[in-house]
Amino acid sequence: MLKNLHKQNGSSLLVVIIILAVAILGALGYVVWSNYIAPKTTQNHTTQATTAQTNNQTNDLNKGYLVLEDWGVKFKIPDSLTDIKSYKLTAASNSKGITDYYEFTTQRVEDLGGQCAGSTSNGSVIRLDSLDRTQTKQDEFASTAPANDNEPIANYYYYVSGGQSTCADQGTDIQTQDRNAIYTMLLSPIAL
Repeated sequence: MLKNLHKQNGSSLLVVIIILAVAILGALGYVVWSNYIAPKTTQNHTTQATTAQTNNQTNDLNKGYLVLEDWGVKFKIPDSLTDIKSYKLTAASNSKGITDYYEFTTQRVEDLGGQCAGSTSNGSVIRLDSLDRTQTKQDEFASTAPANDNEPIANYYYYVSGGQSTCADQGTDIQTQDRNAIYTMLLSPIAL
């Protein structure tokens, strides 16, 4: 009987050793999995979070600016202006090399109605200000003013012109205030 007890103790010890070996291999397998397999998934999430954070930082850098991404410039919006609206139009054939330009207004001026609002496709809408750009420096200015002291930004010269008339009989003070503020803003483009 004593021999049987030793055999049982040896068998029990062997079972305990096997269980410990399986547990150790399982723990090592988990460590290998968590350190070498799982981080790949975590890195993807980290990359996405970093990209989103970078986009938010870019948006924060442009907060308070009117951004014309396609032209690579932005303008600091004066505190007196809200709801600036911009419209990009194709320029008629000209000798100055201007292919397109922007017209600007504000929502409160468009709310006056009439020629202050509506589609720009037929040319019947009067905007407050416009901005041209060309790769040819202009030295004579008939109805425009050079922005950025007539120095180029990314090989382009920018020229600002104010509205030639009001777009409605009512709200002329609003139109004048917004036109002057936009005009002043457009004179100082900043490269993106």
